[in-house]
Amino acid sequence: MNPRILIVVIIGTMVNVFIVWKLYSSQQWRYVKLYRFFSLEAILLLLVFNFSTIFSVEKFSIVLPGCLILVIALFFFLSAIISGRLLTSDVQFPTKGIYAYIRYPIEAGMFWLSVGLFLLQIDGTSLIFVALSCYALYEIIKQKEEIMLKIFGGDFAVYAKKTKRIIPFLY
Repeated sequence: MNPRILIVVIIGTMVNVFIVWKLYSSQQWRYVKLYRFFSLEAILLLLVFNFSTIFSVEKFSIVLPGCLILVIALFFFLSAIISGRLLTSDVQFPTKGIYAYIRYPIEAGMFWLSVGLFLLQIDGTSLIFVALSCYALYEIIKQKEEIMLKIFGGDFAVYAKKTKRIIPFLY
């Protein structure tokens, strides 16, 4: 393995640990923390292993759909930030903005980021990383739903019936 790639992976992993540890310090979020780490780590590895493909002129027709999906991922991340929910720990769950359509825009952004990076270079390694990321995101959503139901009860159940999890109008 290229030493530069190894350094990027090590630094990225350290940042990942810091972000996950800082965002989810409460005991009830411990499993979400674990799955968030694995999801972000898989995305980091997808990015590192597919980085050269992103800027490949020869593969432009293959790279274009992946890049368009990356733009969709960016939309979900920015929508979550604009709705003011990315780094806050309010006791209220949001229902406006992107949250009027989906309950987990950050996870949606991570899902589309994984898929977009996978489409940049479809191979066995990328398939393993995208599968790991998607499984971890599924587990994050499952854990968050249980926690939100415990905290908010019927209000969250009503909200959950009106919205989808990560793909507007579908799932």
